[in-house]
Amino acid sequence: MGISSAASRASNRSHRGRDSPVFSAASNYSRPGKSHDSFSGRSPRRGASALQPIPRTQPGVGRISKRGRVPALQIAARRKLSIVNDLKCYGSAASSFRLTDRVYDRDTYVVGLVISAPWHAPAYDQVSLVQIDDPGLTASPVGTIISKFRKFVVVSVGGSSCQMVPIYTHNSRGIVGKPHKDEWLAIRDADDPNSAPRETPYGIMLQAFRDSDFSGTFIKGLAYVHLTETTLHEFNATATIEGKLDDFSLTALKFRVFAMNTVRLELADFFGENPEAQNQNVWTLLRGDRSLVFGEEEEEEEEPKAIIQGKPPGTPEEGEIWEGDGSEDEGEVWEDVWRGK
Repeated sequence: MGISSAASRASNRSHRGRDSPVFSAASNYSRPGKSHDSFSGRSPRRGASALQPIPRTQPGVGRISKRGRVPALQIAARRKLSIVNDLKCYGSAASSFRLTDRVYDRDTYVVGLVISAPWHAPAYDQVSLVQIDDPGLTASPVGTIISKFRKFVVVSVGGSSCQMVPIYTHNSRGIVGKPHKDEWLAIRDADDPNSAPRETPYGIMLQAFRDSDFSGTFIKGLAYVHLTETTLHEFNATATIEGKLDDFSLTALKFRVFAMNTVRLELADFFGENPEAQNQNVWTLLRGDRSLVFGEEEEEEEEPKAIIQGKPPGTPEEGEIWEGDGSEDEGEVWEDVWRGK
């Protein structure tokens, strides 16, 4: 009786252990060595996650970490990311969105506004197979597409869309190794005490102020605006407003865009079908060194007029004498004018 009771109590404790919250939660974690974590070639079992899920918390209450309390919204976002990865394992794809993105009215978009929006372009390396867990690459019938969130500066506003120019940092290297430096303008955070001076070797520097409602990463490092790479943004698409140029930078941006377009038209007329020569002389002409581009400009002599206004019909051809009223002198004078003397 004593042995049977002890065995029964041990069995009950064993079952209670399996049903306890701690033991039940352990089954939700990814365990190495199982089918969905190994590379045996077998497909993962449905419902299994390759990522370690986050334990459940009470609604609205986050868990404590080394950096403080983690908001419950962030925990929910991470849990959704785990679900997204599960979907990708089965050939499906899910889109992700930022909490700061929204659709703004047309009146919100003004020249000099700094926003961040989705940016899509052909991938630099066109590969035939794209990893399904790569969030930046997408396989399409027209090739591999790269997608990311990029910062832009609005340069013109239309009826249903606006034109923007992108901001690049080139991994904090700037544009030292870039050709055609006249196409770039430096831009800095106006509230950054360690930012570079306004004037730079490559033109006037732009300064922007952070928007009061934006708390993310703003302009940092050696950031430059690419003036010749315009992008169209529809007003019905989502974006995040990050800041705005100051008044001086706004005026400088408008003048620089206008001056560059004017200079390029003049260079295209002078050099013709030679785009390399045009690109090499844009910055020189913007600095005002016209003699280095066009050489010594000689004054052209005005050609004498060979046509007299108000002459009667039947004007003689060159070399002929016009018999006006029978006077030989009158005919000689007309011949001299017709020859341009």
